[in-house]
Amino acid sequence: REEGRYGLVSESKAELEEVLGLLEEKKAGDVSVLDSQEYQTMRVLCDSMVVVTAMSRRHMQVIADHVVEHFKLKGLLLEREDDDGNLVSAPPSVEGAGSEMWVVVDLGDVILHVFSQKGREYYNLEGHWRDKEEARRQGLGHEEYLVREGRRDETC
Repeated sequence: REEGRYGLVSESKAELEEVLGLLEEKKAGDVSVLDSQEYQTMRVLCDSMVVVTAMSRRHMQVIADHVVEHFKLKGLLLEREDDDGNLVSAPPSVEGAGSEMWVVVDLGDVILHVFSQKGREYYNLEGHWRDKEEARRQGLGHEEYLVREGRRDETC
C-alpha cells in the first residue's frame, strides 16, 4: 500500500496493459498511449495517458463505465481531496459523464481520455502534450513556444 497526498491508497493498481485490454473489449477506436518517459511534462499527473475515440456518446459512456467498474471490483482506491479539503479514499473518478465530446477516467497511474471523433479533433490532446514537451526541451514556456511557432498570437 502506497501513501501520500493524492496517491494510490490500495494494494490494487491500474496497469496500462490491463486498461488496454478493457478498451479492446469495448471496441475503443484509435488507441494512443502517451508515456511519461517520453513526455516528461506529464510526470506530475500520471505514468501514462491513454486517448481513444468512441463511435457515439453512448459508446463513450460504455467505455468509461466498463473501465471504472473493473477497477472498482478490483478494489482500486485513490486518495483525493473532497470539497472541504479533507483527504478521502475513493474509487476511480469520471469527469464529463454525459458530455458529447470528452470523458476522463482517473485511475491514478493511468488517465484515460475517451473522445468523440469531433472532440478528439477539437482538443488534439496528443498535439498539446507534444507541444508542451517540445517547449520543455527548448527551455520555453508552453505559450512562448506556441507564439514562436506562429500558432498563438502574442496578445493571448
